[in-house]
Amino acid sequence: MIALNNRLPKRERLTGKTAVETLFTKGEALFLFPIRVIFYKTTSTDTGVVQALFSVPKKQHKRATARNRHKRLMREAYRLHKQNLLQTVSTKPFGVHIAFVLINNHTFSYRQIAEQVTQALQQIEEMLK
Repeated sequence: MIALNNRLPKRERLTGKTAVETLFTKGEALFLFPIRVIFYKTTSTDTGVVQALFSVPKKQHKRATARNRHKRLMREAYRLHKQNLLQTVSTKPFGVHIAFVLINNHTFSYRQIAEQVTQALQQIEEMLK
């Protein structure tokens, strides 16, 4: 059983050019304003692992401080609400890669972002069952 902690260690962050390219080319997308969520079931050796990527396009938010703030809010919301998804995937013979991309150029509060991240995680969990 997975220990229920609220950390976001490096092994749960999606890195690597090929993994990211595969996610964006073959993944399924959900749109929950203002976040676009792309996820992909992996059949690699990382069974039962969920890895996430957080992105805010420079075209939408010109200032690095705004981009960093929105990425921080998305990471925090994911970190606090990922437990159900982790428990679902831990029993499956595959892993999941997820990308959270902020689409709109407005500034959003934590509450707005957390609601959408939570809904996205619930929808992904339902699709994987």
